[in-house]
Amino acid sequence: MSNSLKDKHGEYIDLGFCIIGRNLNVISARGYASLITLAQISGPDVLDPILNPHGTQRDLNTKHSEEALEYALSAEDVDPTREPRAFPEITLNARDREVLKFTQVSGAELDFDSISEELLPDTMIAKVSVKVDALFVPVPPHNPQISRIDGNHRLSQAQTISLETEDLAALEQITEALNVPFALYVGMTPVQERKIFAAYNGKHKGMPAAIIDNFETGANSTIENIRELKSAARWLAVELQTEGRPFYGKVHLGGSKLGAKQKFGEAPPLTNRGLATAILTTLEKCNQLTPRLFPVYDPEDPVEETEARQQERIASANKMLSYLDLYWSAVKDAFPDAWDDKKNYILMSSIGIGGFSQLAGPVIENLVVSKGKKEYEHFRAVMDYMAREVPLDRENFRGIAGAGGIKRVATSLIDLWSQNEVHVDIAIADPLNPFPHGLSD
Repeated sequence: MSNSLKDKHGEYIDLGFCIIGRNLNVISARGYASLITLAQISGPDVLDPILNPHGTQRDLNTKHSEEALEYALSAEDVDPTREPRAFPEITLNARDREVLKFTQVSGAELDFDSISEELLPDTMIAKVSVKVDALFVPVPPHNPQISRIDGNHRLSQAQTISLETEDLAALEQITEALNVPFALYVGMTPVQERKIFAAYNGKHKGMPAAIIDNFETGANSTIENIRELKSAARWLAVELQTEGRPFYGKVHLGGSKLGAKQKFGEAPPLTNRGLATAILTTLEKCNQLTPRLFPVYDPEDPVEETEARQQERIASANKMLSYLDLYWSAVKDAFPDAWDDKKNYILMSSIGIGGFSQLAGPVIENLVVSKGKKEYEHFRAVMDYMAREVPLDRENFRGIAGAGGIKRVATSLIDLWSQNEVHVDIAIADPLNPFPHGLSD
């Protein structure tokens, strides 16, 4: 490695011109360099209560690291106007400041120790270089000279590539493709690093799942959304929320709820992820329809990229959308009070939506596949029967929640459906006279 670094870079590894300035109450150099280069000069100081009790890094999640590198490596293969890709800033600390060289624009060498708040009221530009001969190679597993404060998962697999790729020309090509921003602190102690790491990660509040799902689904084309079952469920959930469909105004997509309260008089009772999970449950229980309407996508098959195949997939997905629209519209109309009153009924709770989503599979397959019934009246006849037999008052479900609550609601609905399918069959035969043989109340 030492020789290869010298062969590639010479006496110094050039990190380019950086902006040196204050980040709150500390000073850092900020610039751009390749993931490969940053990986070669740095290492994680992984905490191990036995072997390295003063370490500053969490243990590596290899899968997460591999996914990060794949995301970066494939960035050049996608259109940035349609799928922009970027990494947040890599954060390093040169514990051993002697491995660095700072050069002013004028060419004069700069002593980093001389930079102080008095000398640096704003910012300055300087070239940052790493002295190859001063680096310990390979980077030691504990107490590296240049430590990774944030970004170890992004750097780890890049480091593996740099070690395993013998073709220097190929490595150069990969290096050029992986340009990312970095921040470099100088001379921080491990204690200071831990405080920065904790500030970056320990106090971080993750983005609400609803916003992530909403952004991902909205950024993709329809064909991209429906290729995999899980993303298809998210797409179906979003489509069922559009105006004129049953879940309009009932689902919170993340962000503020003020607009929904002003428009609908209340905050939406459901979350986008909750509805998508319910839809996925239905898809998984449609044993005949789902494989037919959402066939397995083979990215290696060139036919998948043809316009004809894509339109075929979209048409199939829209069929399932129409069946779900019919089913949930019938639920909404058969249980109007429960649909609009989450306080006193369980329908708009997770156990209600979850329970009815499990019933949706057998009902849709029975009507559509077995009986060829695809009109609203057929679904409404089923739900009218359910509404007569299954009270959804919240007082009947006191203390019932979670997966157990969903199972209880689903079991009561499916048992009724299974035991009385003959009644429903009669009902859908003549929607205008749903219970001709005295099967009604």
